[in-house]
Amino acid sequence: MNPFQELQTGDSVQRQICRELTESGILKQAARFSPVICGTFPLGIYTPGSDVDLLMEADDLDEWEGVMTRIGAADFKTRSWQDVPVRKTTLLFRRLRIECIAQPLPVRRQRAYQHMQIEYRLLQEDTELRSAVMKLRRRGWKTETAFCRLLSLDETDPYESLLHYGRKKQFLF
Repeated sequence: MNPFQELQTGDSVQRQICRELTESGILKQAARFSPVICGTFPLGIYTPGSDVDLLMEADDLDEWEGVMTRIGAADFKTRSWQDVPVRKTTLLFRRLRIECIAQPLPVRRQRAYQHMQIEYRLLQEDTELRSAVMKLRRRGWKTETAFCRLLSLDETDPYESLLHYGRKKQFLF
C-alpha cells in the first residue's frame, strides 16, 4: 500500500487532503524525517473531524521538534511505547489538522503504520468490512476498536490485539 497514492487516486476528500498536504509544504520541510501519511484517510475510513496522521522517523527527537517548531508546531507531547519514545504535535493548515508523530524507528516499524497495513489488508480481503467499520466509526468508535469488535478480537487493548492478529495472518513483513 502506498498511502500517498491512495490519497491521489481516492475520492474527492482524499484528493483534497493530498493537495492540502502538498500545498502546506510540510512534506518537503520535513523530508529528512521520511514523512509517511497514515491513518483513516489513506484507508478511506475517515469521518468528519478526522485528522491526518503523518509518521516520521527521527533519531534525534529534539532536532525533529526544532524543525516542527519552525514549520509552525507549538505544543509537543512525549510518551513511551515499549521503551521507545514517541513525540507528537499538531499542525493546522487551513482546515486540515495534521497530527505529526515521530519515533526513532523506521516508519514501517512504527505501530501506527503497522495498524494501517493490517487494516488495509483486511479491507482488501472483505469488501463488506468497510461499511461495517464506517458504521461504528460514525458512532464515535476508534478505528482499531471497531476492527477488533468486527473481528471478535479482544478489545481490552485493541492496538495490541490488532497487531497480534496481523502477525498471525502474516500481514506484516
